[in-house]
Amino acid sequence: MKSAITGICLFLMIGFVSPTIAGFQIWDFEDAERNKEWKVANGKWKFNNGVYQETSGNEKAMHTIVGEVGWEDYTVEAKVRMDEGKWAGLIFRAQDEFEYYVFYLNQPNQKTELWVHKKGAFDNRAGGNPQNFPAKGKIKIKNGDWNHMKIEVKGEKFTLFIDDIEQGEGTSNVKYDKGMIGLWCWETKTSFDDVKITGKGVKTLPVNPKFKLASVWGQLKRE
Repeated sequence: MKSAITGICLFLMIGFVSPTIAGFQIWDFEDAERNKEWKVANGKWKFNNGVYQETSGNEKAMHTIVGEVGWEDYTVEAKVRMDEGKWAGLIFRAQDEFEYYVFYLNQPNQKTELWVHKKGAFDNRAGGNPQNFPAKGKIKIKNGDWNHMKIEVKGEKFTLFIDDIEQGEGTSNVKYDKGMIGLWCWETKTSFDDVKITGKGVKTLPVNPKFKLASVWGQLKRE
């Protein structure tokens, strides 16, 4: 009874949040209905005990996307663990399954890279070299370890954090002003968890009280 009352109170609070306050959405991959929102572009993805995994490691630019094309400035974050392979990260401002930005972890070179993907094929990228950011703050990118990635997307600037330590600020000559978010890996078996987007254009959804109420409550208090 107590948990039910808490859930109702939280629902009412969310319903009356001021529209000027940033909204948020969370995918902890424990809710089967929310899991259906993810759209796989390529690769073999499955939900496994509250974690979303790419299990083949066989293709280039394997990814899955979620959300609304109208999302503009926001913060996207998630836990990322490379289980077998070298490269994995987060997509932002995705127009569709071909056009998007991606910030990803480069395990062999201990750095992060910003790339722009374009129409034509899943591995079709904009010309030129990526923007590279050597790992800072004693950050170690290792297979089997979780890293918390966070990208602050504001206008034409994209700031990346790993485990709450700023790694660098990127930009791009290819302009995607708005777009969805997603999960990405390149020939790498990867696990993802606790994906969250926060932004003024994001609609906060009612939360099932069975799934990570503490995280949602903490988010409400911080906004």
